[in-house]
Amino acid sequence: MIVAIKRLNEKIKEHKYFRKLFQNRILFLLLLIGIIFIYAGISYDTFATAANIRAVVVNMSIDAIVAIGMMILLVSGVFDLSVGSVLGYSAAINAILIERAQISPAFSIV
Repeated sequence: MIVAIKRLNEKIKEHKYFRKLFQNRILFLLLLIGIIFIYAGISYDTFATAANIRAVVVNMSIDAIVAIGMMILLVSGVFDLSVGSVLGYSAAINAILIERAQISPAFSIV
């Protein structure tokens, strides 16, 4: 197994295009995501539909908001792991307020 990996690394080093592709991390990841998206779109009929893309975007909205907040912290040099725990704690408090205190969901968020 290790020998096969070494051979693959040697072949990649021989080709300058592959070397540039693997050195540029963002380009490599975008290419990999594109290949996966094309494969899934061809393999599954319901993958590349408007309803599926809308469902993915709607379900990722909270994660995207948290990720943007974490990105701002990381760019500024602060490493804070409490963002996820605060998200979970606030969701639990909102669930308790909605269920036990019979408060409307819109008001419990505020």
